[in-house]
Amino acid sequence: MAPYRESARTRKEPLDETEVTARLEPLARRRVALALILGKIIEVHNLSVDPVRVRSAVEDLALSYEQPSEVVRWYYAEKSRLREIENAVMEDQVVELVLRKGRTTEETIAFDELMNSAATHARPSGKAGN
Repeated sequence: MAPYRESARTRKEPLDETEVTARLEPLARRRVALALILGKIIEVHNLSVDPVRVRSAVEDLALSYEQPSEVVRWYYAEKSRLREIENAVMEDQVVELVLRKGRTTEETIAFDELMNSAATHARPSGKAGN
């Protein structure tokens, strides 16, 4: 909430913390749920980040800069910088695992039914009619 307070203070505008909380809470809950799911998949399948893929990702990022080798050195100079890349690579590894092991089934559904279902699940409360 602190960044929102600071922004409101800078703009000399009031901040309705209740409204901000109501708007951000569903997003925060979703992010936490996804993190827990990813963590469980990583734990169950004993996944570890592939250092070769991390290096490749860093080098790919660095290619868009004038001195790619300096960018690579910059990422590897501090663990917190590299962790961002490692997290992205791990997410990719989890997605690949799920796609490899997952099964799909085809189902025919009417367009209106699909849209109504999507609208119902998109509501913040998750309940129809709110």
